[in-house]
Amino acid sequence: MSTRHLSCALVCALCAGCIGSDLDGADPSIDPGDDDTDVSEDAEATPVDAPAPDAPGATGATVCLNADGPAGQDTYRLIEAALGRGAIERPDDDHSPPVRHIREEVDGTVGPHFVFLAHRDIDRDGDRTDRSRMEIKVAPSSGANNALKARRGDTFTYTWRFKMNASIGFSSRFTHMFQLKSYQGDAGAPLITITGRKASGGDRLEVIHTGPPSKGRIGNVSLSGLKGVWLDVSVRATFDDSGRFDMTIKKPDGTAVVTIHETGIDLWRGGDHIRPKWGIYRGLSNQLRPVEEDVRFANFAITPSANPTSTCRN
Repeated sequence: MSTRHLSCALVCALCAGCIGSDLDGADPSIDPGDDDTDVSEDAEATPVDAPAPDAPGATGATVCLNADGPAGQDTYRLIEAALGRGAIERPDDDHSPPVRHIREEVDGTVGPHFVFLAHRDIDRDGDRTDRSRMEIKVAPSSGANNALKARRGDTFTYTWRFKMNASIGFSSRFTHMFQLKSYQGDAGAPLITITGRKASGGDRLEVIHTGPPSKGRIGNVSLSGLKGVWLDVSVRATFDDSGRFDMTIKKPDGTAVVTIHETGIDLWRGGDHIRPKWGIYRGLSNQLRPVEEDVRFANFAITPSANPTSTCRN
């Protein structure tokens, strides 16, 4: 199995100012973020530079998405080569001039990795002004990346690493850094999210399941000591009305901070397929910091079975 490598030299920007009115309202404890319907679900996104081929993939084989550093190949094009056309949902054009919202860096822990950027006072989610979105996903386009789309009864395994910046701010609304979403069917709310949230006792990292019927928070841990470090995530899901969901999130020393084993959980929405999304999707709020925020990702691995053929790590 060959590993896909991605990269690009990107620009970033600091944003200041404030949002006119705070948008915090509904019970934040389990709110996954309503109406998360992708802007580009039924049409492929505008091609980046040149059309990218649909992703290769063989049933059962792990597909890897790895960075190769700021001097490597064009990041956007290679993300689409791995995940399909329309894989990148980006607020680049909300800036004048446009600003790319994924760059690459290298560190001594994971090596080359992706840096996803968010700007509170500029970035939006299409014409929806109460939220902003910078995500990558298995795209709805047709082609060989169909192997990465989970149909009813399928078991998939997803692994990756991510790091929130040490000073990142959250609000009592939602900041999703991972989603499992239905394409078509009951596609409004996500099935599963990993969500950062401000709470009375301090910021929390939540894992949320949304039905119906909904289990609400199935994981909930303090973010104390978890910002600014690489976290290792493993997910195994069987997608059905009475499915199964297993997740672990570990610290760099191997300590598990989230461990979830759910059976009989509703993981099907009557659509065409389920696919993963990674990035920064958040409800806007004055509680969020006005500066540029970032979440880093490395070593994405998608396996259309319970048995990965690669860790996607060198």
